[in-house]
Amino acid sequence: MNYFDDLTLIWGDEYPRCRVSIDKRFEDCCSLQLSLGGRLSYGVDHKAPFLTDGPLFFWHHPASSYQYGYCGRGSWHHLWVSFRGPRAFRLMENGFMTLKTDGFFIPGKTKWVEQTMRELISLARSAEKHRARAVLLLEELLLWTEAEIEQENLDQPLSIQKVQRIVESIQSRVKRGYNFSRAAAEAGLSYSHFRALFCQIMGASPSAYVLRRVMEQAASDLSRTHLTVGQIGLGAGYTDQAQFSKAFKKIMGLSPKAFRRGIPTTAPPGKAGGKL
Repeated sequence: MNYFDDLTLIWGDEYPRCRVSIDKRFEDCCSLQLSLGGRLSYGVDHKAPFLTDGPLFFWHHPASSYQYGYCGRGSWHHLWVSFRGPRAFRLMENGFMTLKTDGFFIPGKTKWVEQTMRELISLARSAEKHRARAVLLLEELLLWTEAEIEQENLDQPLSIQKVQRIVESIQSRVKRGYNFSRAAAEAGLSYSHFRALFCQIMGASPSAYVLRRVMEQAASDLSRTHLTVGQIGLGAGYTDQAQFSKAFKKIMGLSPKAFRRGIPTTAPPGKAGGKL
């Protein structure tokens, strides 16, 4: 048997404006997938999905089901190539799947992998005589993935410190509309890497974390000051009191007025506990 005979490319394609969502198990093949950007949700076996706006490299194996794709706004730039055969499964089971058990990683530099994926897509659509080149490219992608993940692991402690400093900056002045993309860029992090680390450290996405902190500050103002709900909402960044009340109730479980009514008054007899 020829060295290259135990792997066959099936097909591949590129969708610059992909709006497809996938929820399935791929029973008889493996694949490599690349998102070059755009809002994407990615999950395996119906676990909590990973959300990103940046590049993402991931893969399929028949052992798992995959849920990923369009997130309800915009689109994402999708490249993929599928393959089968004994060598294909060895590449996945003894290669990609051992490097990252969650089935994806955020690539640093995407130009090489973008070009390589496009070449694989072209080979998958061409004659069988290109099988040897396809096998070598897939092995190169595995080596590239290993090197990228090793570098990611080396950079991780410093990246975590950078994210922690951004968290401290947020905590020092909590406000809506915090520019996370700019903060990540100034720290030398891609937004997708920053967001993944932020979720890991804080247990919530950057926007969800800031919104909760804003509402916790509003709750403190409701309990400690005589400001009106409208004034507190304005301080929280809401020009519309109804919008503020709705957001406050979603996070805190009560409307601002109900929250304030539930606070025991410590005011002297005859004094109002707080003006609505």
